[in-house]
Amino acid sequence: MIGFEHNHVELERVLSSAKDKKNRYTKGKLKWYIEEQLNLDGSYLVSDKERLTPLEIKKRQSTAGNTTNEKRRLGTLETLKATIDNLLVDNKKVTQKLVSCESGYSIVTVKRYWSDLKTHIKK
Repeated sequence: MIGFEHNHVELERVLSSAKDKKNRYTKGKLKWYIEEQLNLDGSYLVSDKERLTPLEIKKRQSTAGNTTNEKRRLGTLETLKATIDNLLVDNKKVTQKLVSCESGYSIVTVKRYWSDLKTHIKK
């Protein structure tokens, strides 16, 4: 480990005793030992970051989920629009079933997006 090149025997002794279930060393205790006894920097053992509250975690997860959902929805819509463009170029009649077959999405998905896609077909 960094900083323990000269004291590796001492570190091994400390860490091996920390693994012993009878000695319940915490990161704080190890940090104190490393700093006070070995005169090394032990700040990497303990984070000063504040923990998030369960409510804040839920809010962040919800925001991330909404963002992911919006990206997925836009990606699906763009794929369906591209499929419709290809059908129009080939002079094929644009139907929900044909869009489903050509795009690889289920008919249920195509029906869910159909109201948005109808405006694209008319353009």
